[in-house]
Amino acid sequence: MNIFINTIYMDDMTQGTGVEKRFPLIYFWLKDYYYQRSPENYERVNDWSFSDDATPLRNNPQLQDKLHKTPPDIVGLSLYLWNEDTLLDNAKWIKEHFPDCIIVAAGPNADTREPFMRKHTYIDVTVPGPAAETFRRIVDKRLQGESIKDVAGVCYWTGTQVIRNEPVQRKDDPLVLDYVTNFYDEVKALLDDYTQRYEKVIFLTMYMQGCPYSCSFCEQGTKLWTKVLKRDMHKLYKEVDLLATYTNCIYEFADANFGIVPEYEDIVDYVIENGKGNISFKKPPLAKNQVDFTNYLMTKMIDSGVYYSDDFGNITLQDPNPEIVKLNGRPFSKEYEKIKAFREFTKDNEHKIGRVEIILGMPGQSYDTLTDSLYELQRNELLSHYLPYFYLVFPNTVLTSPGSTYKFKTNKCYVRSERHYTISMLDYPDTDCGLAFNKMIETETLSTSELAATWYHWSLMCHLYGFLGWMRTPINYLKNYHGVESHEFIKQYTSQFHPDNWLNLPDSFRKDLVALERWLQGKDRLIDRYDNTGEYALSPKRISQYRFHSSPGDFMIILDNIFRCCIDVDRDTNIDSIYNWQLAKLLRFDNEFKPRTNTIVDYNWDDISVCKSQSYWKSNWTFEWPRENPYKQTLDLKKIQFVPVTNWAELDAELQKELVLEPYQPIILPSMQVDRQTPLQQATT
Repeated sequence: MNIFINTIYMDDMTQGTGVEKRFPLIYFWLKDYYYQRSPENYERVNDWSFSDDATPLRNNPQLQDKLHKTPPDIVGLSLYLWNEDTLLDNAKWIKEHFPDCIIVAAGPNADTREPFMRKHTYIDVTVPGPAAETFRRIVDKRLQGESIKDVAGVCYWTGTQVIRNEPVQRKDDPLVLDYVTNFYDEVKALLDDYTQRYEKVIFLTMYMQGCPYSCSFCEQGTKLWTKVLKRDMHKLYKEVDLLATYTNCIYEFADANFGIVPEYEDIVDYVIENGKGNISFKKPPLAKNQVDFTNYLMTKMIDSGVYYSDDFGNITLQDPNPEIVKLNGRPFSKEYEKIKAFREFTKDNEHKIGRVEIILGMPGQSYDTLTDSLYELQRNELLSHYLPYFYLVFPNTVLTSPGSTYKFKTNKCYVRSERHYTISMLDYPDTDCGLAFNKMIETETLSTSELAATWYHWSLMCHLYGFLGWMRTPINYLKNYHGVESHEFIKQYTSQFHPDNWLNLPDSFRKDLVALERWLQGKDRLIDRYDNTGEYALSPKRISQYRFHSSPGDFMIILDNIFRCCIDVDRDTNIDSIYNWQLAKLLRFDNEFKPRTNTIVDYNWDDISVCKSQSYWKSNWTFEWPRENPYKQTLDLKKIQFVPVTNWAELDAELQKELVLEPYQPIILPSMQVDRQTPLQQATT
């Protein structure tokens, strides 16, 4: 009996040779589980092996030779959105060359719906949900020469229909991970190899498996996962003791809710006290309703130097609209407390970099509700450099389960490279890593063009208001000197990007949006939009941010349109000065290595906008950025200093002119009604 486990981690597809390597948890988990739960049969298995090579098997003679030397009797696939296409083709090749082997597909992208099962008939069984116990029983059945079709938890195609067996009871599928003890020599040999060949080794682990929530977008939102299992803490400590002997290991938890129980502090403390400074925590998925505790844990990790992430603070909202969240299966609870805790935790961050988790494309969202939600984030100081998620659709969720009544459309959207897609504004045009994300592109209340527009303007506002603070000045000025509330500003801002108004936008912005829509629809495999030189491809996630920095004059046209929708611009003689001030603070994006300095003689409109005084004087202002090429920085995945160093000098007295401004004073009449409240305001009043 030979068992072969095939998976591909995203790092192997995206990071490049020698950068980061993820330890093969799935392989050791299944092997160790079988060792502990079927000890009498373990010795009958001749060979356990795995491959996480991103090279397709058809083009991989080395892996082909390995399989021919030890022909697999059982193949386990761990399917994820980034490896699905490659692993399925690998399985097809294996079935062609070893037709008697059993191929078992599991993981988040192991689809049990009829179209998938009908198409991929070389897959013998698919296992949705937790799979370790089901896999053990499959191996036992094969060793006994019996059919696997009656094993609990498997789904298979008969040729005319899908048969779905009842799942394994959670009590019969314990979390017994202890492979560091049981296979110490093999684990250490692999760590010795990886730590020599890679800059960082990510050691994936787990303390708790399962999730008590039922979110529509998450595989663990189904009843297969609702019972939460805990692992013996001391087995986890053995991992820490081993990792502490290396200097370049990152500890990553696959738990759905890190921090949901107090024991997580014990884990953090053990790493701090026994990790010898060699282990860092990769940002874990934090518990949704334990913001105070998770922020406390994050602070402890940061202060101890064991936190491997740029994020500072975390809050999981998905959408600040309680009705949307409830519709998608998550109770709207403690949101106000979460927001207060997060604001307190990040209050000293002038440029917001905390992780604020929002999902765009959720069932029930519309362009109008998302406008209100954007306002809620702005009002509560929750916009940050961290961008929202596109709604990714997986096969084994509440949304996609048999009997679901949701109506929606999805599409596999391909990216040139995952790292540039995630981090950069630009990408190399001749790159195609084959990575695709199955995105929600249309719901009953949100069209593809509206979703494209929302993503575009939302990611831009995250940058302009949350991170740079650039948009604070115009918003504050309109509020404090014209009585225009920020809710009205946000409404006018999002209105500019609504599909009905695309023809009114400057060409550069309109073409961005059309390209983004075509990419979502699948009309273009890769987004067909390039930088102003035509040399580099734009990255879809930050396309609007590139446009702001590369075509600032076009954005100022949009800003002026917003102002004109809010006030009578021609009656305010300060507007042109505000526009010039805003342009002076803006880093212009081009493919040149040169000093970047903007100078202006003017009042400090940042101070004026927040009414710091009633009398203001001009100064000589200089805004400076490092001598860098922003194109090279973003292509090299380096951080760009968007925020300038600001210096000022006094102006000669004969050039001075005092500016006196009185803040707006509203006239309150008894019959006046307050503005309509947003759903979050209603829920927290």
